[in-house]
Amino acid sequence: MLTLKNSIISKKEIKSESVSNIIEEVREISRNLYPVILEKVGLEESVKSLAENFSNETTLFVTTEINYQNKVEKNKELHLYRIIQEALNNTLKHGNATIAKIKIVSDENFLHLSVKDNGEGFDVASKTKSKDSFGLQGIKQRAQAMSANLDLKSDDSGTEILIKMAN
Repeated sequence: MLTLKNSIISKKEIKSESVSNIIEEVREISRNLYPVILEKVGLEESVKSLAENFSNETTLFVTTEINYQNKVEKNKELHLYRIIQEALNNTLKHGNATIAKIKIVSDENFLHLSVKDNGEGFDVASKTKSKDSFGLQGIKQRAQAMSANLDLKSDDSGTEILIKMAN
């Protein structure tokens, strides 16, 4: 009887731990859907923080140049932030780059985003058509969702992702 009771208690503890893990995973997913930092401090500070985190936690040194005077809608800020995240992830995973630069400039008419690295580069035509290039496809879809122009440049001196959109 005592063994049965201990077994039941043990199973309850395991289930409780599993539920706690699931709750934490759901929280992490929801934080990633709309980063809290973006809501609290805005796009400029969020991008600076992202660059600092990449520089501190990876082999990629990331700099920023931001002149973001004319703000865009929150949903567009989220798309821009995600494009920057994906560009940095791709740079780190595939580009063998050591340096990346994020540049955001806005004026009364347009916002320009550039994410540039010193990596190996790739064949833009084949990669953008490939069904396996999920990161690039996501960047392309986000640019389309914002009605933005997307330009990808890549050669053996690095890659640059350029976004231009109306304010």
